Amino acid sequence: MRFPLVLSTMLVLAVTGCASPRVTLSPPDLPFSKQDPRGLDVRWRVARGSDRVLVDGLVTEAPETPVPVKEAMLEVRGLDSQDKVVSWTWSVVYWSDDSGADRTQPFHMRLHPVGTETHFDVVVTSIDYYDWGG
Repeated sequence: MRFPLVLSTMLVLAVTGCASPRVTLSPPDLPFSKQDPRGLDVRWRVARGSDRVLVDGLVTEAPETPVPVKEAMLEVRGLDSQDKVVSWTWSVVYWSDDSGADRTQPFHMRLHPVGTETHFDVVVTSIDYYDWGG
């Protein structure tokens, strides 16, 4: 009789999900922001732990961007009191199609700090656009 109980418990966990739910990000939840001159707006928040820093945010194409963005490389930089980069990580954010309908994409990065960071910055290091095909 114990086997059906274990099996049904496993099935419930598989169907409902046993991992923590993803929180949907919205601009009011993201206190830091910057505009990249190439047409991307970046908003983010920082959560510091004892051995890691989590950075969650949104990157949005400006409405006046003539060609839809295909992907953008973002860097999180940990800076010390003299604004020297002492830790960093990067991630690529992908847009799903070239229609330009979905202009905002989320990003999530984890950084292992060295311990001397006083603040963190997110920088757009490169952007790749969809071709117009013309």
